[in-house]
Amino acid sequence: MGRTKKNRITADIDSLNYVKREIKQYWKLKEQCSFFEKSRPHLLQAANIDPDIFCPECYPSREMLLFSEVPEADKQSVEIYLATKETVYLIERGIWQMEAGVKAVMEDLYYQRMSWAEVMQKHNISRMTLCRTKNRGLNELAVYAGSYFQWKAEQLYM
Repeated sequence: MGRTKKNRITADIDSLNYVKREIKQYWKLKEQCSFFEKSRPHLLQAANIDPDIFCPECYPSREMLLFSEVPEADKQSVEIYLATKETVYLIERGIWQMEAGVKAVMEDLYYQRMSWAEVMQKHNISRMTLCRTKNRGLNELAVYAGSYFQWKAEQLYM
């Protein structure tokens, strides 16, 4: 008789695939958001969008989903910006909520862009432990993303 496994919520496959795809592009997405915010602040102001509501410490709010009408020519670029900003927010908020050990590894891998060897040395863990920790972090991120999208659908359509 071995020890019992901890009860962990597992993410659905769609959320997990979404997170794996988007987290690889994290820095590119973050740079796109920064560029848009610096180059087109007038559009953010016209659409009544406050980029600060997307901070990882902030709870999701209905204000993230609504924006004022913008000229038709700029509407698509504002929608792309919001989708990109939402993805960055999901990644940052999801990692921000993780327990300390998993959070530290995920931050080093994705925020600091450290190699596996550097992360293993910094945390004094084996490659297998790093792999398990990373997968656990991705699963937690996917669970958060799934619950966020469910909340978003309820806010928009119910």
